[in-house]
Amino acid sequence: TAAQQSTRYDFTSLSPELRQCLLGIKPLPNMSKEDQQLCEEFGGRQPVATKSREHCLKSSFIYLLIDTRVSKNLPVRAPSIEDHLEVFRQFVSSIFYVGKGKGSRPYQHLHDALKLSKTIKPVSRKLTRIFDIWASRQGVVSLKIFHGMTQAEAYTREACIIDSMGLSHLTNAVRGHYHGNMAGKTLSFKRRMGVHLLYKASRIFLLEGERQVLPSDLRTT
Repeated sequence: TAAQQSTRYDFTSLSPELRQCLLGIKPLPNMSKEDQQLCEEFGGRQPVATKSREHCLKSSFIYLLIDTRVSKNLPVRAPSIEDHLEVFRQFVSSIFYVGKGKGSRPYQHLHDALKLSKTIKPVSRKLTRIFDIWASRQGVVSLKIFHGMTQAEAYTREACIIDSMGLSHLTNAVRGHYHGNMAGKTLSFKRRMGVHLLYKASRIFLLEGERQVLPSDLRTT
């Protein structure tokens, strides 16, 4: 059973909504309709709760930092794994940071890690995780998902994913920020939306493949 296969994972730090899905206790939530409503709410000419031109630009995206020691080239292995839920479990277990940004923002974390690796300054849990991955001669995957959003929509989707996974599992320092109608939803609803978005992200990962970033891939000046 799914519960028996998942005994090697520690899901105690995840939200109940995500944990129950990964254990096969509850089905994955189908929130396609609510997802589309979220797109429409922020996709109009005057996005909710935004005033400046910068906030109205649809240039933001969500990104996930993935530990390849855990994912172990999951996109290549996935076809041989019969249980699709096991694939999702491995994907979720490999994520250690959720962020929102534009342009080259995801790589700033990696550049910061490269610079600080040469100092004795105390670093965050996120950078420590990156150090450990690189020390094992593996790379970090920066997976960009849900492109072309306003800042408000990106913040909202990021917050849903963070709340579904929990800060104890992630290396994020703080929870996200909600905008628009989602701000008034229950925490359980937000977490279920996060599970929905995570599953969509897993499909993107499987299609795009695992592109690792090593220290040698980063320009130093």
